[in-house]
Amino acid sequence: MPKGDTTYNNLFRRPRHSLNLDAGFRATDRLSLRLAARVVGARLEPRFMQAPVRLEAYQVIDLSVEYKIRENLRTFLDIRNLTDARYFDVLGFSARPLHFLTGVRWSH
Repeated sequence: MPKGDTTYNNLFRRPRHSLNLDAGFRATDRLSLRLAARVVGARLEPRFMQAPVRLEAYQVIDLSVEYKIRENLRTFLDIRNLTDARYFDVLGFSARPLHFLTGVRWSH
């Protein structure tokens, strides 16, 4: 393994470890579910003329449900940040807390 600067993990905002999992399940011909999880390790946030700040690791889970009413009409519910995790991707800009989106999709 090489010696020197190449042995350090010095990429700002890039965690050493991250993992994304996404699983979908069709319960019936009309109902489908999707569960997504994101795990991000600790990382460094640069600051101008100061030492970098360590941002803590976090985990986020999202859930989506879709129901087909007719061939061209569907309704859906997306629940994001299901565990209401408090985290920063960029220092000073907090992520959204638990929230949801619901609606109807029509295609012709």
